Amino acid sequence: MNMKMNFLSVRMRKKEMVLLPKAIPQKRLLPSKFLNYHLKN
Repeated sequence: MNMKMNFLSVRMRKKEMVLLPKAIPQKRLLPSKFLNYHLKN
C-alpha cells in the first residue's frame, strides 16, 4: 500500500512539474488582465 501511494505521489509530482511551467505564465498574465480590466472600467 505504501509503495503504491509513493508511486502515485511521484507521478503526481511529475505531472505538476510538467503543468507548472504552463500555469506560471497564465498566473502572471491573469493579474495584469484583471488589473487592466478594472482600471478601464
